[in-house]
Amino acid sequence: CCHHLVFKTRWLNRVFNLICNIPMVIPMSVGFCVFHMPHHTHLGDLERDADIALPIEAWFLGGGALRRLMWQALYPLILGLRSQLNRYASQLWKQSAWTPWALPQFLVQTAFVTSWYHGHQQSWHGLRYMLLSCYFSIGPHPLGVRWIQEHYVVEEGQETYSYYGPLNKVAFNIGYHNEHHDFPTVPYNELPKLTNAAPEAYDTLRSHSSWIRLWWEFLTNTEWEVFRMAREFKHGAGHSKSE
Repeated sequence: CCHHLVFKTRWLNRVFNLICNIPMVIPMSVGFCVFHMPHHTHLGDLERDADIALPIEAWFLGGGALRRLMWQALYPLILGLRSQLNRYASQLWKQSAWTPWALPQFLVQTAFVTSWYHGHQQSWHGLRYMLLSCYFSIGPHPLGVRWIQEHYVVEEGQETYSYYGPLNKVAFNIGYHNEHHDFPTVPYNELPKLTNAAPEAYDTLRSHSSWIRLWWEFLTNTEWEVFRMAREFKHGAGHSKSE
């Protein structure tokens, strides 16, 4: 919905964005869209790209596998913290076309939570289940490794990486990340076709075939520091050192 790929009109995409956020309990999808666009236009810019790890995260992750696992477990909160600490946060909110949708989303979520609570004998169990499901959908587990796979620099000169493994079938092809950055207006179901149509562009790039293997390497290889995540690259969606 952030890239307006579900429906032909922007208005319908934004309405659907509000609908998809309902089971997440907390109003968050509009804010995600506000901060996601600079990730495409200012990839690797620590001041603008909210997907890049902060220096304090790099310090915390220097303690080995347990700390890195804790970082993954706390990642939903860390994402929110990054957006709040973003130097350009207020500027982004003023400029984004998504900002006017923040109030409608808050009202929709308030109505949903209130009606659910009173419609289920004033019980928080269902809402708690949905909230925890949303939280742990990010990690720590193999599907959550995509947050590491996308921009963790494992080869100098390349800041974006794709995953071409079987778990793409249950993750809406989120692994095709180089392709997504190159062509953000191509819907997820068409990304594999894009890869096959341009082997000269993608077969020469470093990629991952196993999220589980990457997860193990990330947890156990103490030479990998999370602050390496694409921080040195300022030229947007480009992906290869050979460009």
